[in-house]
Amino acid sequence: MLLFARGNLDLLEKPSLGFCGSRKASEKGLKAAWDIADQMARRGVNIVSGYASGVDMTTHKTALETGGSTTIVLAEGILNFKIKKVIKELFDESRILVLRVMY
Repeated sequence: MLLFARGNLDLLEKPSLGFCGSRKASEKGLKAAWDIADQMARRGVNIVSGYASGVDMTTHKTALETGGSTTIVLAEGILNFKIKKVIKELFDESRILVLRVMY
């Protein structure tokens, strides 16, 4: 197994909470994801999720807006990683870790 990383490796040591949800989540689902990510990020919990639209991006954006940290787990190669517009202005490598696991 290989682990490719970009960003703050110290986030691997923080208490973390993972999110997994739909790209086409309902407004109620997105609100619930936002609320939980907001509360946990304010308590210093690192938010972990994929990099798809919907729940994933909602939780990353919420963590960053709250001043918290987030870990992005990629499905594709890390060399192809591009910062999405929705978090571009919030992107701060001291509060973000991007990971890709290869088996």
